[in-house]
Amino acid sequence: MASPVRRAILTAFLLRPGQPIGITELAERLWDDPPTSAAANIRSHLTALRRDLDEARPGPSCRVRTYRGGRSGYGLEVTPDEFDLAQFTLAARRGRNLLLRGEAEPAAGVLEGALAW
Repeated sequence: MASPVRRAILTAFLLRPGQPIGITELAERLWDDPPTSAAANIRSHLTALRRDLDEARPGPSCRVRTYRGGRSGYGLEVTPDEFDLAQFTLAARRGRNLLLRGEAEPAAGVLEGALAW
């Protein structure tokens, strides 16, 4: 994926998986001073992002969602087991809980696993 704008959109989606991000918020994340054509530019980049995702691996483009109604915007459906940040966060939380219970040896193993993500 060569476009820095598409990478930024994908990053925004991955930081809030399964949640809609509105056009205004995306524009504010992409540009210090969004152009008047921001909405059209974002829609074009979303089309290209879908194409890029399918070129990398067929199928994921259908997971770029368009939300309508009260939750209007765009987002990416990602399950926790597909996303390393979610896996890292869960493992780090488990390791921290083990440490708080005084179980240092098991905690070390769990935290090493978190770092592997």
